[in-house]
This record gives sequence, C-alpha cells and structure tokens, in this order.
Amino acid sequence: MNNLPAHSLTRHAATALLSGLLLWIGFLVYGSTGHDDSHINFWNVHTLLTHGELLNYNGERVEQTTSLLQDFLTAFLSLLSPTHLITFGYLVDIAAAFACCILGTRLARQLSPSLAGWMPLLILSSSSFLLWSFGGMGAPLTAFCLLAGICGWHQWLTTPEWRWRPLINLMAVTLALVLVRPEMPIVVIVVALALLVMFWPDARKRKRCLALLSITIVAALGLLALQQLYFGSWLPVPAIAKQGGDAWLQLQRGSFYLLMTSALNPVIPLALLYSVWSGWIWLRQRLKQPSGKAQPVLLIIILCSFWAYGGFIWAAGGDWMQAGRFTVPLIVPAGLLLLYCLAQITQPLIVHVSIILLICLQLGIQYPVVATISHGIPVWVQSQMLPEHAARYSVFEQLNQEHVRDMAIIDHIAELIPPLHEKLERPVLLMSGQAGMVFYYTASKFYGQVQFRDLRGLVESSLTLCPALKNIPRSPQGLNWGYSDFFAQLPVLEQQCNIKPPDIIYDLNGMDQKLGKTLEPLGYTMIHQETGFPVVNKTALPYNRLLAPNMIFVRNDLLPLIGNPSKRVINYRELPLQARWPMSTNTTSDP
Repeated sequence: MNNLPAHSLTRHAATALLSGLLLWIGFLVYGSTGHDDSHINFWNVHTLLTHGELLNYNGERVEQTTSLLQDFLTAFLSLLSPTHLITFGYLVDIAAAFACCILGTRLARQLSPSLAGWMPLLILSSSSFLLWSFGGMGAPLTAFCLLAGICGWHQWLTTPEWRWRPLINLMAVTLALVLVRPEMPIVVIVVALALLVMFWPDARKRKRCLALLSITIVAALGLLALQQLYFGSWLPVPAIAKQGGDAWLQLQRGSFYLLMTSALNPVIPLALLYSVWSGWIWLRQRLKQPSGKAQPVLLIIILCSFWAYGGFIWAAGGDWMQAGRFTVPLIVPAGLLLLYCLAQITQPLIVHVSIILLICLQLGIQYPVVATISHGIPVWVQSQMLPEHAARYSVFEQLNQEHVRDMAIIDHIAELIPPLHEKLERPVLLMSGQAGMVFYYTASKFYGQVQFRDLRGLVESSLTLCPALKNIPRSPQGLNWGYSDFFAQLPVLEQQCNIKPPDIIYDLNGMDQKLGKTLEPLGYTMIHQETGFPVVNKTALPYNRLLAPNMIFVRNDLLPLIGNPSKRVINYRELPLQARWPMSTNTTSDP
C-alpha cells in the first residue's frame, strides 16, 4: 500500500466513497428486497452453527441451499455474534456489491483507463444489480466471484512464467466459483473451453488453458463427489426440482426472460450488440489474415464469461424472482464491454455524453421498479406490525414486505404445534409451497417436533424424488403443480413414497382466491386469514405494496385437539404503524 502513488490512493478512495454512497442511497430507496427464500439458505447456516452439519428443516442431509459459499461466509461472520445470523446473511450480499464496484473499476482501468471512473455509477444505476444488492440471496456474491474469476484467469494467462502465486489464486477463485451457485461448475468449464478455442494458436496460452480446464474439471467433479457422499445427491434439491420437462419450452422462457430483463438493464443489450459486432469483425479479420492484430486477453476473457453466463440463463429458462435476479452477474462484464467499445471513439465529448445518457436512462428505470416490482420498504413508507415483532426481528426482515406479512402467521403456527405434538405423539406434518421465513422460524423453535413438506420440492426430497411424480412438470419455482394435484395423487404417493396427508397447511391465497375452495372440500378448515397491506405510504413518492393473503388450514379431525378454534382474522389496517427510519434501538439482533 505504501508503494502506491498518491493519485492512485485518491482514485481508490474516491471509488470506494462513491460506491458506498450509492449503496446507502439504494438501501434507503429499496430497503430489504429479497423473497422469503433467503431464509432457506440461512437455515443451513443455523444448523452449521448449532449442529455442526448442513441439514434441512427436517434434520436430514438434504442440500436445500443454492449457495454453499454464502452459507460458509455467513457462518464465519456469525461466529462473531450468532444472534445476528440473518443480518450477516444480508451484509454478505451488500459487501459483495461494494466489492464488485471496486474490482469492476480496477478491471476497467486495464481496458479503458479514461472511462474507469464511470463503473460504480454504471453498475449501481442498474435496477437488477441495485435491487438485489439488498436481497440476501447471493446474486451480488455470484457477480463478485465471476469478476474474481476473470481476474484470476487473466493473471494465469498473462504471467510469462510458471509461478505459485497465479496458480494459488487460480485455484482459490475456482473453488469460490464452484461453491457460489449450482450452475457455476458448468459455466466455468464452458469459459475454460471457450478460452482454449480462442487461444489455441498460441502454444504458451494453449498450455495454460489446458491447465485451467483441468483445474476447473477437477474442482467441479470434486464438488459433485462431495455432494453425493454427504447429501446422497449429485445436485442440490432445488436444482433437481426446477430442471426437466420440455427443453424447447425452457429455451422459449429463457429468451423471454432475457428480453424482459434487458429492458430493466439497458447496459446488457448494448454490450450484447457490441460483443456480436466485435466477434464478427474478429472472425472476418482472422479469416483474411490469421496473424493479424490480437484482441486484449482481458477483453476475450470478459466476452467468454459474458456469453457463458448469458447462455446458462437462456438454457435454464430464466428465473421467477423479481427484477431479473439471474442477470446480476452479467451487469459488470456488460459495463466493461461497453466502456471498452466507447473508448475506441476518438470524440471524448460524445463518449461521456453517451455514458451519462445511459446512466440517466437506467436511473429512470428505477422509478417503475420501486413503484411496481420491488418487495422492499422504502424510507418514506411505514410498516404495520406489532411492537413485539419490531423488537424480535432483524432490521432486514422489518424492511421487507414479504417478511413483515409472515410475522403474524409464524406466531399462530407456534401456538398450534405444542398441543398437536403432545397429543399426536409424533412430529406435526406441516405443508406449504412457501418454505422460507415461516419454515425457518418454526424449525428454529420446534426442531424435531415438525416434519416439513414442501409442495414445490425445494427444501426436502420426499416429493422431488418420489418415482410417482417423475412426470410432474418442472418450472423455475420447482414442482409445477397445486394442492388439487397433490391430493389427487395422495393415494399413490402414500403407497409408493409413504407420503401422509398434512396436519397443517399454510400458504398464500392466489389472485384467483381458490385456496379455501380447494382445501375445505378435502377435509381442512381455515383458522387463519389476513387482509389488507403490511405497509402505508403517506407521501406522493412511489412504492409497491403486497397483499397479505396468508392462510392456515388444519385437518378437520385434528380441530378438537386444539380446542376447535374460531377463524383468526388479521387486519393489517388495525396494526400500529412503525416508521422505517430511524429504526428503534432494540432491533439490532436476530431471534
């Protein structure tokens, strides 16, 4: 650090200050933005800290997480303060988003030095990137690992002699990449193959690419082997539940997904156009003059990474979550490609005006995202929750509408479990298609007293791996079916896979309002219903509000065991308002 010139230190400090300021503003505007699925990952952290094992809600060695790396990082931070596990889980993503700005700017200085200062604004003006910086689900962490991979691959391919440091760095980033997301082993192998093809004429780089490919394959196979040995499955259960079905339909979904998310992040289609154009120019030149001028190694690596991850998104059919979560790792490579393209223009005024217009366009897109897409709670919006909830749950849970609306149902389920468990003398069977925050806190309080069944098959494998359901359609949300289908198949499921009817069903009433009409004729009674919205906006500023459609149903023959309760109706309009900022001083720890 002492060897860095003063102007370099100033640049680094300015980049860090700008990035931190933009993230702080983004947090005020968006709040906590993820879905309740974040708690699926947090549960693995909880069992790692409390039991020393990675277990699912039922205490089984089933890999329900989608990011082992995020779990390990969160667990490491939680050793400092175990009561802040949820908070640390979100801070991992925020720190990764900050690191993406720093590392992205560093890479931009190598490709287009005169434009590198625009990188933080280019990254954080992206709706998808900024929103998911506060999602707690590993999207910025995946983006950072891909950038770290680009740096490691570049160092490996450009170091003139064999040295230990580039090799160790390469092995470290490869390990991080294969752990960060289930798809990354395939993505990095594709990148390594693409680099091998691109650099084949260069004997030295060809050897390096072969070594890179070997290391990548060994890491990927090692992870698969460990998963098979520890979890009894080559892939995480969520990956198994989501993949399958009509491949052509999946590609159609992927095309639509990329089209829609590109509208939220104009930097992506612009980079795509440039990459196609530059690839065509390069190919034409190579055909005419094979020994012509070579493209920068770093540019080729970024192009291969951009296309490999974009190809995964297309082939996987995209994702169901808000604001294009899967496109987050594409944002920084897209920004780097675009800056390199603009750096070739000899008119500085045109270049900087073009960047400013793009940033303004992306910032303008934030308005409809905040108003119609985001599930977070902006600083100008108030929540409607009980004071004990404000004291019990973490800051990030209080600033997310999905989490706020789950708090009342967590309390009610906690009242039902003890009498049912005592009188049934067995674990209570709880079923839902929502396996995040409610399952997390129920399992935390009643571990071993509840058997959880996930209608979507994401957190336990009883339905996902049942042979009777091998023909059930799959979607980005998991098993693509409903309760009518489940109960229609129940006799076969009970015979072949020992699937019993649930004691309690908790879920969200859909827009068609059919949940009650579906379950009541099947022998269940609704004992919990919610109405209204968990947030109130007394300003003219934009915000999105989610309905509170939570319902609880209990099987009719079990109602006497809990005193034949009347239906409890939670009307959010009757709950006290909680201002988001400043947060009360007693909300600093997780339960």
